[in-house]
Amino acid sequence: MYFVLAFLLAVFTAAAAAPPTASLVSSVESPVLVGEEVLWVAEIPEEEASGNYWFRFRVREQGGDFRTVKDFSPYNSLTWADIRGEGEYEIEVSIRDNETGESISTSRRIVATSRVVGGVPSVAATSHPLVRIYSAPACPAGSTMSVRFTSPEGDVQRTPPRSCTPDRSMNFYLAGLRPLTEYRAVHTVTGPEGAPMGRK
Repeated sequence: MYFVLAFLLAVFTAAAAAPPTASLVSSVESPVLVGEEVLWVAEIPEEEASGNYWFRFRVREQGGDFRTVKDFSPYNSLTWADIRGEGEYEIEVSIRDNETGESISTSRRIVATSRVVGGVPSVAATSHPLVRIYSAPACPAGSTMSVRFTSPEGDVQRTPPRSCTPDRSMNFYLAGLRPLTEYRAVHTVTGPEGAPMGRK
């Protein structure tokens, strides 16, 4: 009788160690605009949700390598926004059972589209009331672009320059804004030799 009980206990323990199944749910459907915030939630079936699970989120552009945007933690959600440009992105979540060390991963793809229409730069709001997204048309490879934004009093701020991408729009966060203040924003493209190529 002792050996029978030990065998049954071993079978039960092995079954309990199986990793959970999961799905990745987004707050909006694809496509989204560049820089638009998307809430991703890893959902585990209720009958499996009693484990000690931690979650890691990684993102990659189509054809690129994954980069970790939120390392393993007990939180099963990620608020994601990316201004690198339009294209297809893959969001991956890995779920680790801290008691067994086993993990599984699942992912979904989402397409981001440009905020630039007809070659005209645009400024868009974000979830932060004092941060904006400035979007400009693509610029020649080998060049850089930066954005200058000026308050009515003449206070000037500039973004760091970014390398141009000839096939995708250029997008910048404008931060450090004052409430109830109207700014004027222009971007400058600088050629490989450091000479300005134009402003808009």
